[in-house]
Amino acid sequence: MKKILFAAVALVAFAACTHDDVVSRPESAAIVFDNVFVDNTTRAAQDLSKANLADFGVYGSVENTSGLGMIFENTTVTKSGNAYTYSPAQYWVGNATYNFNALAPATNQKWAYDTDNAKSGTITFDNAAAAGEQDLLFASANKTTPSTITSAPAPVAFTFNHMLSRVKFSFTNGFAEGSNMVLKVTDVKITNAHKSGELAVVDGEAQEWVVADNADAANAFERAFGNLSVEKLAENGGNGETAHYYLIPANAEYTVTFNVEIFQAGVSVHSYARQAVVSLDMAKGCSYNVKATLNEKNTSADGELYPIEFTVDAVEEWADYVTTPLGWDGVTVSEPAYDATTQTYNVASATDLAWIAGAVNGAITRAAEPDTFKGKTIVLSSDIDLQNYQWAPIGYWKTFEGTFDGQGHTISNLTHVATEADCYIGLFGCTDNATIKNVNLHNVNIKLTVGDNSWAGGHAGALVGYPDGTTVIENVNVTGFVRVEGDVTKTGAQRIGGVIGGFACNSVEMNNVKVDVEAGSYVKGHMFIGGVAGSPLGTMKMTGVESNIDVFSQEGIVGGIIGYAQSGSEFTNVKSSGNVTRLHTAADATANQWLRIGGIIGSWGCADNTETTLTNCEYTGTLKAVNNAQESFVFLNNGLVGGRYFEGTPGTGKLVIDGVEQEQPTVISTPEALNEAIKTGVSEILLAKGEYTLPAITGADVTIMGASDVVLTIEKPALHGSNLTLNGVTIKGSGFATGVQHVNTVTYNNVTVKGDMCLYGEKVVFNNSTFELNNQYIWTYGCKNVEFNGCTFNTNGKAILVYNEGACSSNVKVNGCTFNATAGAKAGAIANQNCAAIEIDNYTGMNHCVTTANNTWSNNFSGEWRIKNYVSGHPITVNGVEYTSIALDGKTMTIDANKNVTVNE
Repeated sequence: MKKILFAAVALVAFAACTHDDVVSRPESAAIVFDNVFVDNTTRAAQDLSKANLADFGVYGSVENTSGLGMIFENTTVTKSGNAYTYSPAQYWVGNATYNFNALAPATNQKWAYDTDNAKSGTITFDNAAAAGEQDLLFASANKTTPSTITSAPAPVAFTFNHMLSRVKFSFTNGFAEGSNMVLKVTDVKITNAHKSGELAVVDGEAQEWVVADNADAANAFERAFGNLSVEKLAENGGNGETAHYYLIPANAEYTVTFNVEIFQAGVSVHSYARQAVVSLDMAKGCSYNVKATLNEKNTSADGELYPIEFTVDAVEEWADYVTTPLGWDGVTVSEPAYDATTQTYNVASATDLAWIAGAVNGAITRAAEPDTFKGKTIVLSSDIDLQNYQWAPIGYWKTFEGTFDGQGHTISNLTHVATEADCYIGLFGCTDNATIKNVNLHNVNIKLTVGDNSWAGGHAGALVGYPDGTTVIENVNVTGFVRVEGDVTKTGAQRIGGVIGGFACNSVEMNNVKVDVEAGSYVKGHMFIGGVAGSPLGTMKMTGVESNIDVFSQEGIVGGIIGYAQSGSEFTNVKSSGNVTRLHTAADATANQWLRIGGIIGSWGCADNTETTLTNCEYTGTLKAVNNAQESFVFLNNGLVGGRYFEGTPGTGKLVIDGVEQEQPTVISTPEALNEAIKTGVSEILLAKGEYTLPAITGADVTIMGASDVVLTIEKPALHGSNLTLNGVTIKGSGFATGVQHVNTVTYNNVTVKGDMCLYGEKVVFNNSTFELNNQYIWTYGCKNVEFNGCTFNTNGKAILVYNEGACSSNVKVNGCTFNATAGAKAGAIANQNCAAIEIDNYTGMNHCVTTANNTWSNNFSGEWRIKNYVSGHPITVNGVEYTSIALDGKTMTIDANKNVTVNE
């Protein structure tokens, strides 16, 4: 840290990210831009974030075996409501690779981008023209399309990062209380900010800025930061700050000038111009607060200020007295007062608290071994501001074993941003048989740097990173702007929570713990992530715990309160309202990964025969997870608790919610095991990745779940009166003989059907399912009642054939479905043969919807048609009369067996 003329300058850099909900994509194959969020936001009103990112410019290229070409060249994408739009639309084509780079803002931009292929190029930024007032964002994305595109690809998701640094100046009056010295600071400037710079982009990655020497006036410009936010700085700690402005990041020396006016007893006595040189090593996306303390030594000119002095010759036979510093510079420590009778340390300042950390960690030379504080109590006697200096946790790779009583006081601005592989992070790093109570944490920023070693990373929480032994936590509040995170792509970013991280412990007890944070706060990591606790491998007992923080995990085992709860844990009066998101959507995601997410508990242990209980627990946030087909998943246990976690064979542990044991799916990984489970009457089955054939079901209702990488072939088994539910799997059809013969109900939720499929029985219901058909039909052969709700049919024309055997009558309802047909298809989406009653609501039609031969509305009207809210762009023709979708919109059209047409409101 460089010393300058007006006291030591303290630099504090912090970085954070925002995340917002995915905006619904349009049903179109056009390229769209969506899911924009900004990393490393500094939360000032002038900063660009998802909330105020109005537009950005896009460069995009398409590449296939024929070559490479640009399709976007600084195309402006504009926010409209919750969507981003541009014109004219560009379209995806199959078997191609797309690369996109985006820069913001697009309006009044002070940047230029020189590129030939959207993969690489050079950004030039004119900071002088921007006057330091314009933020600069950059993002890249790429996508490879399959050989055949059958549905609209997901929008291009940009994650923007700030390319500049943000700087402000803060000044503090260091004159002692009672000195009658008040200061006024005005006209703060950097006189040699970098005028412009170049930023190379290589394969979508922004490199480091290249700037010219700012000592040369031709390469510099003057940026005025203005006057302080406080008119006059009171004595003894009065402080104020300037506005923020943006600078091109560079490791350089900057000349800073400002004016200081001194008031004594309200009278202006001196006014001086001051100049200093500040050494700043800036990085993209970081915000810097350059701090200085002004006192009698650095505000006077040529030594005009001389204190009125008094002397004392001697004080005999009296102990020395050392004052305790009021502030903390990130380095200084002071030993707190100690009461040997009660074995209590009284912590009154940040320097006292830092001494406690040093004593535990062995950084203070006071004993042969570090002090665990076992049998001792630490009490806070005042609020403490850690001022965002890098905090060394109490018990950093050591252990705290005492009692910490905050007595209702608040510790604010706790920061630990790792610069190398780091773990066991929080106010406390490691604890063992400790008690922490009656303390508030306000504003926490913990950011880990970890690799792919799952046993040597993570373990972070605002309060405790690694609670061991038996730890008790009570009456703790976490408030303000809070982020506890590791790189979601690194397997080492595990066991991260809003309050505690966790690893090995006998038990943790939490009473009256609340996480009530500002918008934009979150907990994020690879897996074992929770809004309050990550994954303590021991029993957890929570009572009166609440959280509203958002939680993100790459692989799952993520919960609004706790990522993983060991068997035998208890949760009473626990509430969560933050959104919980599992980010991973890759094709290798297993069923277990996308099942282990819950509003309270992400996943729970079942290694023994104990019960994990929830009593009066509530979740009011939103769970977000998709399987590898990008389809939403129906969550387990009403969204409160995700699926079980175990290695090897699951135990006999139970999940009990409000006194009711919850049925859990049996995990099956082989076709033989599936046959055995069906044979023995297992009621809920979770299929692991693989291919299976559905065996005969002989008397018990059964639900079968899996990801879309589970392929289930149905070969006309007999159900004998059972009900069957299939969730999330791929159904493989095998011609007309394929089907389900039954007398009760078969329900398909979020399934993908590929190929011909015949439906048999009393009732078949498809919900939110996708049909991939190639000159094939879904036959209602022999099925009395069929419903298609919210389904998508990707087809060359054929889709649903209402076909009845003998006197059997199929009643078919099609509600809110979409038919996507290839161009030139002649067959209809819905065809009626023999007797049937068909009810169609909210129909979105395909290319051909006319009643000629082989058409959507068959000429064989032996049953009745009831068509509601017909919205296709093609007309319906009956007996030579054409009925347009516009005329039918909002009305009901009835066609009887004799082709008589009635249209009603």
